[in-house]
Amino acid sequence: MDNASVDGSPAMVQEQFPWVHLIENCKNVGFARANNQAIRHSHGRYVLLLNSDAQLAPGVLSSMFAFLDADPAAGIVGVRLASPDGNPQFCYGSFPGLYTEFRSLFGLHRWDLSFWDALHGPRAVDWVSGACLMARRVTLDQIGLLDEGFFMFGEEVDLCYRAARGGWNVYLVPSQPVIHVRAGSTGKTSERILRLYRGKLRYAQKHLGRVRSFLISGMILLSTLGKWAWYTMRAFVQPQQVSNCLLWTQVLRHVLKGAIRDEG
Repeated sequence: MDNASVDGSPAMVQEQFPWVHLIENCKNVGFARANNQAIRHSHGRYVLLLNSDAQLAPGVLSSMFAFLDADPAAGIVGVRLASPDGNPQFCYGSFPGLYTEFRSLFGLHRWDLSFWDALHGPRAVDWVSGACLMARRVTLDQIGLLDEGFFMFGEEVDLCYRAARGGWNVYLVPSQPVIHVRAGSTGKTSERILRLYRGKLRYAQKHLGRVRSFLISGMILLSTLGKWAWYTMRAFVQPQQVSNCLLWTQVLRHVLKGAIRDEG
């Protein structure tokens, strides 16, 4: 899938990998919709979602295949993710709720990475990251594909939730970590942050109800205000923080205007 890239990727694929079936979109239709396009053209018993800014290590696919082959109750598996410098990234989590969203929005979830290095065997989890996710086709046939109401962020959590509701298990399996350049395809922009917020709210509206959705929207506002205030104060003494101050000023302006309402 090529989601309207502008770096010459389609020409490179056609020239260097002519056997690849390349689907080109004339505009960026989002992560969920683009992956669904590819899934509908695929025929294997398993489907792999792999971000454009993720690099597979040797043996990763074999580990995922082997686990799904060995456990017919496993519907979705994921693996560890790491930044290019080797630092661990979040690749799993608990289904969102008021507590988990509070921890996420205010940065408290960063203390949870100790489990990443202690992974010596498969572990049942609620959801795994869509940066590298393998699903059983019969699972997708039963629960449906990615919800295209999520432009980007939250669609894999929603998929894993629907898989669990359908009686399937989700696992993080041991392997070499997949190198993932966080925000490598989008960069850190106000639109990226707003899409993250929209994903959180869409999930809440689908699965958590009106009251908890309202409370999570309040958490988003408070956390955005806090980050804006923090970077604004730092910008007075650290000129290099001016860009962060401007970023969070823009995000806050959009949040106050209601720009995080569900796009779907």
